Amino acid sequence: MSPLVTGLTPGPAALGWLIAVAGRATLLLIVAALVAIAVRRRPAATRHLVWALGVAAVLGITIVSAAVSAVPGRGALPSVTIATPSFAVGPTTATTARDASGEARPDGPAWPGWPAVLAIGWALGTLGLGLRLVRSHRAAAQLWRAADPAIAASWRDAARDARARLGVTEAVELRRSAAIPSPMTVGVWGRGVMLPASADAWSSDRLRAVLLHELGHVQRRDTAVQLGAQLVCALYWWNPLAHLAAARLRREREQACDDLVVASGVTPSSYATDLLEVARGLGPTIAQAGAIGVGDRAGLATRIDRILDPRTARDPLGVRSRRAAYGATVIAALALACTSTPQAAPRDRDQTDARCFASLRAPTTARPTGFYAPPALSLDERGPRAVEISTMTVGGGLEPGPVEHEIRSHLAELERCYARRLAARPGLAGAVVMHWSIGASGQVVEQCLTEDTVEDPELRACVDALVRATRYPAPRGGAATVSYPFVFAPAPGC
Repeated sequence: MSPLVTGLTPGPAALGWLIAVAGRATLLLIVAALVAIAVRRRPAATRHLVWALGVAAVLGITIVSAAVSAVPGRGALPSVTIATPSFAVGPTTATTARDASGEARPDGPAWPGWPAVLAIGWALGTLGLGLRLVRSHRAAAQLWRAADPAIAASWRDAARDARARLGVTEAVELRRSAAIPSPMTVGVWGRGVMLPASADAWSSDRLRAVLLHELGHVQRRDTAVQLGAQLVCALYWWNPLAHLAAARLRREREQACDDLVVASGVTPSSYATDLLEVARGLGPTIAQAGAIGVGDRAGLATRIDRILDPRTARDPLGVRSRRAAYGATVIAALALACTSTPQAAPRDRDQTDARCFASLRAPTTARPTGFYAPPALSLDERGPRAVEISTMTVGGGLEPGPVEHEIRSHLAELERCYARRLAARPGLAGAVVMHWSIGASGQVVEQCLTEDTVEDPELRACVDALVRATRYPAPRGGAATVSYPFVFAPAPGC
């Protein structure tokens, strides 16, 4: 597989971050569902607020978690380096080939495993729904541009009266369209209402009732909430709770606007009749990103029953209650977004237990024939060493000794990296085997991970950086390959 494809493949740490964020999002949606059940007898506006805050919290933790993870030093969301595909998934098995000297060497990295496939599938689903969302928003915008801004005076009078009853102070443009079957509220940032051509024959009372409903969407910012719900569905398309939240928001927003119409003084029976007439002959409609309509048959019977039921609670939450709900949601979202496994801060050499500080120890195991065994190193006062450079294979026009020397000259950085990871994960041990190619200039031109039993992304990245940053002697014949295992083991008692 080419280095480009491998470099773009998500690693286990990136997938772990995605799963952690998805878990927090699912938790928030579960809480929203439980709260919505608890307030099921409250007004529709209250239930809508609960679901809207849940959706907003999910979007918030997704954005904040990505921002926090991108802060240098946290390492929760690793970057992908295209030129050095070292972020493989777990222990990998590479195919082998023979170089000019007859020694076996890895031919290339293996194809990504199931975590990478899972992450790629997630991304493709999000991309598909995102494109669908963009097309839907553009379709709503095109409908608005094609609508006729020249309207009858009766429409302007009805809109003025509806704005006064609801207390809507912002300007709302009204247009007439022959391309829509029912009234629609359009625009996420700009506000507008489109009425169908059939509205020319409506009575002034019906026109006023319909405009009260549509201006209720404007006052409540329902188009923006709908867009947020559709973004959550795109990001977490595999999660049924995301689609449940979007469906509940659609139902509750219509009922909440019905409550506004009745609360403004319209007789429930006449409004129910108007709603039935507007919805007559309509089939199921698909909600668009920037437009929502009053005449959807889905849930119409339930809406009529609520409108005619005198026991229906219609009063929305007070200002203080809404502010308290906003504050609780922000605090919960920030707490979840910023909660992650903390990494230990780097410690100075003299502040670290000498026995646990990462360094080199001499290899003690037998070496297979044809492998180069590095010379034993003397131990100093720091005690048993924690990193072993095991057998090394060098192929091509390059001697193993100079390669070993160059790697050892950069091991101090790897020592500090292992010390940090030991502090965060006591007992961390295993082997990281790297394979790389050295070009004619002595620089690494390609590298890959062939085995990883440590399974620590940060330590693996440190090994990757050491290999990539080292300048090697220029090989004879223009190229050379190296296979090098780094064996990590904490000293006894650490």
